[in-house]
Amino acid sequence: MKKIGTVLKFEYRGYIKSKSFIITTIIFVAVILILSQIPRFMGTFDDIGSFIGGGEKQKALIELTGDARDGSFPSLLSVKHLNEATGGMYDWTIYGVAESDSGKATTTTPDPRKEIGEGKYDIVVVYGGSARYKLYGKSQDFSLLTLSSMLDPLFTSIARTVKMSGMSAEQKAKVKGVLDTTVVGKVETVGGGEAENNFWLAYVMLYVLFMTIITYGQFIVNAVVNEKSSKMMELLVTSARPIELMFGKVLGVGMAVFTQVGAIAAATGVSFALNVDTWEKQIPEFREMLSQMNISLGLFVFFMLFFLAGYFLYAFICAAVGSTASRVEDAGSVSTLPMMLAAASFLISMISMSNIDAAYVSVLSYIPFFSPWIMFARLCMASATFVEATIAVAILVVSVVFFGWLAAKVYRVGVMMYGKPMKLTAVVKAALRA
Repeated sequence: MKKIGTVLKFEYRGYIKSKSFIITTIIFVAVILILSQIPRFMGTFDDIGSFIGGGEKQKALIELTGDARDGSFPSLLSVKHLNEATGGMYDWTIYGVAESDSGKATTTTPDPRKEIGEGKYDIVVVYGGSARYKLYGKSQDFSLLTLSSMLDPLFTSIARTVKMSGMSAEQKAKVKGVLDTTVVGKVETVGGGEAENNFWLAYVMLYVLFMTIITYGQFIVNAVVNEKSSKMMELLVTSARPIELMFGKVLGVGMAVFTQVGAIAAATGVSFALNVDTWEKQIPEFREMLSQMNISLGLFVFFMLFFLAGYFLYAFICAAVGSTASRVEDAGSVSTLPMMLAAASFLISMISMSNIDAAYVSVLSYIPFFSPWIMFARLCMASATFVEATIAVAILVVSVVFFGWLAAKVYRVGVMMYGKPMKLTAVVKAALRA
């Protein structure tokens, strides 16, 4: 046990002191801290549009025709209203509204196609007061659909106000009451959590676990192969047993994983705490968005259990397959099995999110190679209870112990084999006979 601790410390210190580890950690933390400051940067600009476009806005013209130029409609439309509706992403000019109301006005009736063709405007909107308006733009301008979704509520609100202008105060109050009537559904589930609140937590878990296994699993394979190819393994086995080397290596890399993930999580937490008020000022719905990430203590505990068990399951397999190769060139081929298995589990879990109650999803959620992803996704989306998740964790832990034992036997035989990589099945048979 003491030698395992010695190997663990050596591997851990080696990883956290390596340039690649330090640089990637700094980059991730820096990116998180910079992204969290976006609302503060946005506040230094006049509006979101100038921030996104670097101060260059698309020129847009609104032409009011027919009934839209009469009555109270023109007085309800201004450049200010348009900027509020579109986030300040366009430089608006209005035809058919007095200059004092709009800030700008044209003197001649514009031809939309000509205005765009000659490059005077990028967008032209023609509205005649009916239930529809026309939006002109270049065929390659994919922002037209977005602009339409932003203008629809504005024109709808103005049209309603115009139609209500001749009503009495009592009639307006009744109509307003009807228009303001909304029905909102509240999802309540029986089981491990609320799908409405924890949907995105499942995605976070899937990506974090997948990237951890792919990145650090390959590290373990490369480390074992490098030690064998440099003949260092022969020296190491004289000071510690192969089983001690394997467990020390896996645990050491595991500690490096948790150090890096912990640093990134801490940076995320600090950034959130420092900028939550700023985000709320820029995005009024931010608090509501946060409510959809309601993480209970139970879910957090299961997150850690599935993360730890899932990592060690694949780490032991990576150590075992890495011991079967003797050359650096073979590291990629021998790691194909665990990497493909992790990728398949990840993709199946992503697909399962859209049909979480399917029978095959329930079955796969108990299979150790898939359960870290799929069972946790089911738990987040209230398709499984805490009892079912506990059973899956128990099966996963037993599997980790079994594969740790099997990997130790394979590692003991594999590290002393040189030449072409042996088939894993042959190494396993030799290990079981030893």
